[in-house]
Amino acid sequence: PCFFAISYLSPIISFAGTNTEPTTNAGTGDLIQSIWNLRGGRASANSEIQAFVSGIRSQVAAGQLPESWFRVQNYYIQRSTEPAINDNDAAFLKEMGTLSQEKLEQIEKMLVGPVGEAYRNSLEELLDQRKMQMQVARKLPKLLADQERVLAVAELVEKHFGPALETQWELLLLAGSYGAKSVAMISKNESLSFSEEEAIIENLEEQRPNILLMLNQQAIQSTVYGLRDLSVKEIQDYGLFLDTEAGKFFNDLIYRLSADVIKAVLNAGYQAMENSMLSDSDNSNDATGFVLKNARLSKCVDLPESRAFYGLNLQQWDCDGTNAQAFTVAGDELRHAHTRNCFEILEENWSGKKKSYAVQSSCANNTEEVGPIRLRASSKDPADFFIQNTAGSLCLTVVGDRDSNGDPLRFTKCKRSKSQKFQKVGSDI
Repeated sequence: PCFFAISYLSPIISFAGTNTEPTTNAGTGDLIQSIWNLRGGRASANSEIQAFVSGIRSQVAAGQLPESWFRVQNYYIQRSTEPAINDNDAAFLKEMGTLSQEKLEQIEKMLVGPVGEAYRNSLEELLDQRKMQMQVARKLPKLLADQERVLAVAELVEKHFGPALETQWELLLLAGSYGAKSVAMISKNESLSFSEEEAIIENLEEQRPNILLMLNQQAIQSTVYGLRDLSVKEIQDYGLFLDTEAGKFFNDLIYRLSADVIKAVLNAGYQAMENSMLSDSDNSNDATGFVLKNARLSKCVDLPESRAFYGLNLQQWDCDGTNAQAFTVAGDELRHAHTRNCFEILEENWSGKKKSYAVQSSCANNTEEVGPIRLRASSKDPADFFIQNTAGSLCLTVVGDRDSNGDPLRFTKCKRSKSQKFQKVGSDI
């Protein structure tokens, strides 16, 4: 099982417990639960999804995808993750229940051994993508110079991982399609036309040999790195296991479920984004409310084009009185007057430095952890307002300059500075 490794080294196309119980007899049930735990439990499927997100994120670093658009894509993916993982867990336990005790014991033995340990270590590394990628950059060249090791891994890929990967071509098409369709909705607020989507799929099909060649090459590299602590003999023994009926079943199942969980997330995410787009088109264009103008820059808080997508971050913009800058409150909870949505704090740590943004969200889904965003008057001057988290420890802050429209507003420690003060402009409702 190395689909996780392929995921974190490739952007695909570019662009530990459970409540689920195995439905089998007590004897094999304990074995299946042991295999489930040794494989990493829920962390395994979650790492696949997060590695996929990191692949999309690489397009931001390459300048191919605006960061704010990625933030929307990622928000919908994360909202779809939990139900997809629940289904993935249930499918794994059910299908493992079709195996005999002898085959289950073979799989458990493999996972208890050095291969399973290498897999679990890789799952832990995936929690810190930045650190892991630095380790790959340092160690991979030396590992690839060991020809005996590379040949042993290449045989694994040629006989087992490559063929399993090729059966998941549907996922690769879906990933490419999702990227294009989601960008069209975020940027133009409209669905991709049939002809546009067809052109994308046809282009991917034409590139299929090159794409699979690239992924197989990356599979070799990622597996060399993932199995770096194993001897050549242990790698070859892993190949012998994969030649058995139990090994083939397990390898094919892992690849299929890895693809299925990402497909489920992408399909659910796309549907939710489409629903947001449709609900936005139903909103009236005569929203009323107040504008929030910053005391330092005289820039206004702006929701890009007043789109209804969750995950869309608030930004600074010249005050223009459009719907994008119309806000209201329920109590002291800040809401957008046009989309009628709330906001929450989204923390990101892609660069190694934690940053917190105000992003649009469903009012019903706010929790105590992220908290609804509050608009609170200054105790010194009632004309000044601070946009805060529930605890009042973080304030929305203008971090750009007078010439920069579109810079995202960020939450930083409350200092009562002019960068954090806003005045209401226009009539309240």
